[in-house]
Amino acid sequence: SRSGEEEEAAATRAAAVFAVQYGLARVWSLLGVRPGLVTGRGVGQLVAAVVRGDVKLQHVGAHLFSDALQDQPQEEEGTVAVST
Repeated sequence: SRSGEEEEAAATRAAAVFAVQYGLARVWSLLGVRPGLVTGRGVGQLVAAVVRGDVKLQHVGAHLFSDALQDQPQEEEGTVAVST
């Protein structure tokens, strides 16, 4: 089991990874790039779900931190793939 400090650090890293990946997706969107397929791994899976519209942005916090609340390992890094 992780300590409170370790959980907080992992949650902070996951939030930072989400912010960077989602920010890049928004930049592409603002430039007119519309993906035909979006998928991800780890935190990237959550980014992909938001980009696809499966998860609302305002619910991301609950998804990011649900693993920590259930005392399960949280994958802090991730990848997101976009195909046009």
